[in-house]
Amino acid sequence: MPALPHRLVERGLVPRRTGTPAARAAIPASSARRPRSTASTSSGTSAVVLPASHPLAGRSGLRLDDLVDARWLDAPAAGLPLDQLRGVHGGPAGRGFRTALRYEGTDTRTLAALAAAGHGLALLPAPVAADVPGATAVPLVTPRLVHRTELLLLAGSRTEPTGPVAEFIRRLKS
Repeated sequence: MPALPHRLVERGLVPRRTGTPAARAAIPASSARRPRSTASTSSGTSAVVLPASHPLAGRSGLRLDDLVDARWLDAPAAGLPLDQLRGVHGGPAGRGFRTALRYEGTDTRTLAALAAAGHGLALLPAPVAADVPGATAVPLVTPRLVHRTELLLLAGSRTEPTGPVAEFIRRLKS
């Protein structure tokens, strides 16, 4: 998740990708315990980003079982962490989803570019995975993994933001 403009944090708005360490880190420590309410949510399906020349690129959908032996990009702050992917799969501990490269950054475009260049597969929200030069985004059909983004309001914030924050919400939903 990219760094937030300071004015958004000051207004009490923090986007959160549910369940990721980056999401928890995005909430300012001074406000982490304050009551929050969800002002807006966006959710959608996930897609596997792979090079356009990959043998699976022409499929209409992929099953996680078909990808156990593939080499993956481990990018816990930008994509689904591989340990969580292994947990979703439910296979034997330590089996499958080998790390080809670990990316410590938070930029999903860089993660997608690494996948397009053949450094490993990545699982990203379908809108983020779409239109990556040199890559194909194939929907993950089984299991159905949903990417959810929430916009949280800190206690005392307005329920309906205006100005730049309202534009941010509009873009979040598109």
